[in-house]
Amino acid sequence: MKLGILGTLPLLFVTGSQVLAQSEIKVDLKDLQGNTVVVQVVNTTFSGIEKADTLPVKKGKFTYTLSDPKARMAIANVEGPEGKKSITFYMVPGEKGTLQGTVKQPVWGGSAFYQELGELE
Repeated sequence: MKLGILGTLPLLFVTGSQVLAQSEIKVDLKDLQGNTVVVQVVNTTFSGIEKADTLPVKKGKFTYTLSDPKARMAIANVEGPEGKKSITFYMVPGEKGTLQGTVKQPVWGGSAFYQELGELE
């Protein structure tokens, strides 16, 4: 069983960090359609959406940045050739991730956290 960096994820969601650091995910999906994407941040009790951001998409690319002292889960609602899909973002303070490939088969990269996440998915 592989825990590594991801093994601490539940603790990050519960305890968080006291330092306000940004987390960032740069998305470049070849077949991403539309001019905008909506990213919804899940509240800390996982019972609803705390906020939603509409971001511009240019040639399949957009960047989502979140400043929060705690790790957060966000949902990106995207559209590809096969229709709409939700992609879960794990926003961890101080971590920078990349999401490349296609809407159907996105591939995680970036910092060690996101590389390990890519191995699990």
